[in-house]
Amino acid sequence: MKNTILIFLFLVLFSCNPPVKNSLNQVIPLIDSLTTLLEKDSLNVSILNKRAQIYFNDKKLNLVKADIDAAYSIFKNDINTLLIRGDIYFSLNKTRVSKESWERCLKIEPNNIICRENLTTLMCAVKDVNCKSMIDTLAILQNGIISPIIIAYLKELKEYDSALFLLNNLMKKDSTSIEVLSLLSVIYSDTSNFNKHFDSLVADKYFNQSISLYPNNFQIHYNFAKHKQNLTAYQ
Repeated sequence: MKNTILIFLFLVLFSCNPPVKNSLNQVIPLIDSLTTLLEKDSLNVSILNKRAQIYFNDKKLNLVKADIDAAYSIFKNDINTLLIRGDIYFSLNKTRVSKESWERCLKIEPNNIICRENLTTLMCAVKDVNCKSMIDTLAILQNGIISPIIIAYLKELKEYDSALFLLNNLMKKDSTSIEVLSLLSVIYSDTSNFNKHFDSLVADKYFNQSISLYPNNFQIHYNFAKHKQNLTAYQ
């Protein structure tokens, strides 16, 4: 239970940041221009997608939904429409539509990494039985380089060997990644019976490295304290 809480906190802490919103001075004229174009060509899926993306960045979800629903009704196999449709319906907590959108995307473009990442994350979040196989496929397509957020699900599945293999791949690319260091420290400090990789010294190494690089990150300190508490090192 403790480890589940830690991994949940990890996922919350390192979930993807929202897109950076354009300044108001840039957004309004662009929306006006796109709206003018749509008045002349209301069936232009590309323009609908562009306006929907701006609305999405500005968190105007109802406007996003309206544009994407219109685009989808015109052409159901446009990849950009399907990507945004999955995102907006996920934000509206209608994950069935998100799943349908990303699955359709992959039927059209099986190697579309964004669709595959989104669908994999969704399926793992709802504990679908295909979670592990989807991660494996994504890892093959990405030559063993996938997001730490997705790797975290392998820890939840107790697939420690696979998780560490993928994390070591990421460490070779960036040895200072807070997400990677945090997940490594959590895995090596996991005292559950399923984890043959528990190693207090290695966990300490990654915790100390994390604290050295990110001294003001409260989650690292919290996880380190929980690790020491599990070892009855209360000081």
